[in-house]
Amino acid sequence: MGYLEKISQMTTQQEPAIQAYTREHQPIAPDYTDQFRAEIDKFNTTMQRLIEQSSKDKENFFHLIKTFQERVGVLENQIKLLEAPSPSWWQFWK
Repeated sequence: MGYLEKISQMTTQQEPAIQAYTREHQPIAPDYTDQFRAEIDKFNTTMQRLIEQSSKDKENFFHLIKTFQERVGVLENQIKLLEAPSPSWWQFWK
């Protein structure tokens, strides 16, 4: 095998790695840049909406917790009133 054949064989063996390297390090084509920016803008808009919705859900949740706590307090007071010993009828004259 001659010198040129060895170089040709080495180049053939390394070609997939060279193609992968050049594919990974090529700059984005200008026509894809605009599409990429549009996708990023859509993503940012979607994320902002999700954050706003999460904030609203959090407010609603805390409002529900507050309402629940108030109702529990009312029920506890009602239970205390039911459990309070009632005076006997004969103690009315004491």
